Order: sequence, then structure tokens, then C-alpha cells
Amino acid sequence: MKKQKEQSFETGIYLIETLTSGMYNNPLMIYREYIQNAVDSIDNSSNNGSEKTNSKYNIDIKLDPINKSILIGDNAHGICSKLAKDFLSTIGSSAKTGTAARGFRGIGRLGGIAFCDKITFTTSSPGQKTVSKQIWDCIRLREVLGNGNGKKSNMSNVLETTVTFKQSRAEKKDNTYFTVLLEGVSSYRNVLLDIQKVRKYLTEVAPLPFNNSEFSYASQIEKYLKSNVADYRTYTITLNGQRLYKPYTNEVPVMKGRNDRLTGVRLNKLETPIKELLAVYWIATREQMKGALCRGDLRGGIKVRVGDILLGDSHLLNQYFREARFNHYCVGEIHIVSDKLIPNGRRDDFIDNDYKAVFYREIERVIGLLLSKEIREKSREPYRGPVSKLQTSKPANLPQAKQKGHKINSDKLDSIINEIFAQCNDCSKAEKIAQLINEQ
Repeated sequence: MKKQKEQSFETGIYLIETLTSGMYNNPLMIYREYIQNAVDSIDNSSNNGSEKTNSKYNIDIKLDPINKSILIGDNAHGICSKLAKDFLSTIGSSAKTGTAARGFRGIGRLGGIAFCDKITFTTSSPGQKTVSKQIWDCIRLREVLGNGNGKKSNMSNVLETTVTFKQSRAEKKDNTYFTVLLEGVSSYRNVLLDIQKVRKYLTEVAPLPFNNSEFSYASQIEKYLKSNVADYRTYTITLNGQRLYKPYTNEVPVMKGRNDRLTGVRLNKLETPIKELLAVYWIATREQMKGALCRGDLRGGIKVRVGDILLGDSHLLNQYFREARFNHYCVGEIHIVSDKLIPNGRRDDFIDNDYKAVFYREIERVIGLLLSKEIREKSREPYRGPVSKLQTSKPANLPQAKQKGHKINSDKLDSIINEIFAQCNDCSKAEKIAQLINEQ
């Protein structure tokens, strides 16, 4: 009997393409990946220190649209010189796997390859006088992927010719940091260098603190989260020198020219039928609950967060309400506690398992259905906003009624106006209708 040839495997270079441009349908997601790695480094530095706090650490993001560069850096402990080369050269494997770290697949730092000409990772660690750098020639790498030569090469051979590593003497000892520099940045509609769009993305996605001066319930929520979510922390993140906060405020825009006021927060836990804790959440109560928040407003929708980083987007839970639009009547967050709920590689949902099914079933039962009922009940109540005077005034008779010799009872007219507000989804149109009635 012939001896069978031993089985062998080879990793092709096109895996890099899959792990970069194939992973991110929104270029802005690369900010999430680099921030995720930075906060994990800060957590590690904080846990290994004597104070067990991250207050002295920060993440700075600097956009330079003129020179088309992005610099993302943190002042945590970095990577020691002896481990730096192996650490930076490892792809698809991470020492963070199985820990509470947010990033654990070892692929996040590759996200920028598809959107720039060169990436430079630079790091230094405590007690050392060495700076370690890894430089990726992204132009050369894309050429290999685009001209078909990649078919003949495995990943290791190609990366040896497109990635360089070097070390040099540091100017200062104990100057610890890790930075990512992207040069020659380009993306669809230049979104990666659009400061306003980047700020909007980060305030919704990143693990930021609430702004206490804008949101009265900030301290109450953070106290609850710290008591129930292991290692819950927020981080100091700046964009071009300006500190960022979550977008929540005491008032929310429901339509042009009208706001609704938040009157409190509900704090609760989400558990399996056998009382196994899945998550904790806060949901704000609205004074009137008339209409969804303005489209695109960052406060709208109940959001799911893992490690206080957004999972998916604000529409993730839409399908668990009676009507999808009802989710954006709500303001709140769900913070995952169970380690059985694991984000998938794109971080737009959880990996499929039994706990995912239970989680969404409980979301629908405990949150979606109850809030849907509340929204419908609120919609039947009279609107108590800027047009409240229209409901109590005694309008003149309509021209048509005068021609027929009839008068419309003012109480009946008030009832009609209230019904308009109860049934109309666009309150701006309802207000115009009511105003026209009163002008007659």
C-alpha cells in the first residue's frame, strides 16, 4: 500500500484583502478598530498599576486633511522591544483571546491597509530606551493583489517584501506609547478625513463618558453600570484636541422646531429564563413620546454595546418592536455582561449560538413589546406641546359651515384636532392642519 502524501496547507495573500477591504463596508470602522486596541492597552496598563485607574491615560486622534494623514495614539504601556517584532507580525492570533479584552482576533490593526498608502506602527514601553517601528507599504501590497502575482505567492513571502521592521534609540526613557500613522489616506467621498463625520461616528461608537453638564442622568447611569458591568470604564478620547462625549442630552429633537424632554431613566437587567444575567440596560422616559427622534439623530434608538463599544448600529433592534420605527422613539443603551454573547468579526452582530437567540427573544419580550404598547397608548393622548392653545381656544366657524347655516361645536373641534395628533405620524403637518382650522 502506497504511503499517502502528507496533507499540507498554505495561506494565500488574498486573505489580507479579505481581512481589510472585505471586512469593513464603512471606512470609518477602522477608527473603531484602532480605538478598541488602544482601550485594551489602557486597561492592561491600569490593571497592572497600583492605582487600578485609567484616568491618566488618553487616546488622541489627529486628522490632517491637507497632508492626508491620520495619527491615532495612546500613552499606555506600549509593547516592549523584545516582543514588538513578533507581536506586530502576528495576524489572526491574539493573546487577548479568552480575556475580557474587546479585540481578540488579531486583525483589527490591518483595517487601514485598504485606505492609505503607508501605515506605520510605533511603540515604546516603560523602562526602555528603544522605539520599535513596523512600516507597511500599502501601495506595493495592493499592486501584488491587483496584478495577479498574488496567485503565485503565499502570505509570508509577500509580507516580507512589503513590511519592514526597525528599532532605534528613544529620546526619553519611560516615554511610553503606541501610535498608528496612516499616510496618503483616501476613501469614498473622503469620509476618513471629514472631521465632522468622524466626530459624529466616534461619539456614537466609542467608549466615551456622558457629558454631565448636558445630561442630568449621567451619574445615575454610570453608577449603575459600574456596579453591574465588570470593568466598566470610560476613556478620554480627543479629536484634533477636542474631548469627545456621548451624545445624550436632557432634550431630544422629535421634529423641526420641537423637542421632547427626558424625565428619568429606567435601570434594569436582562436575564435568561433561568435567571442567568445577559446584560443590563438603561432606557430614558420621555415626557410625551410623540413621534420618533429626528432621522439621523445620534440619540435615537436603543443601542447594544459590548465593552461600551457600539455593536452594529442604532437599527440593530428595530425588528424586535411591533413596528421598526418604534425603536427610534426610544433613547437608551444595553450593555452586554455575558461572555457567551460574542461579537462577530465585523462587529455588526453576535456570532450565532443559543445565547444570541435567547438574548433577542428576551429583548423582544421585555423591551420591544412593552415599549411598543406604551408608544401606542401615548399616541392616543392629546398632544401637550406648542399647539396646546389650539385645543382650548374657541375657533370661529368654518366658511363652509357658515354657508350652510351650521356651527361647529368648539369641544367637537378640539376632539378632531386631538385625533389628528393621535393618528398623524408627521406632527409638523398636523400642526399646520390645526392652525388652518383655527384661522377660519
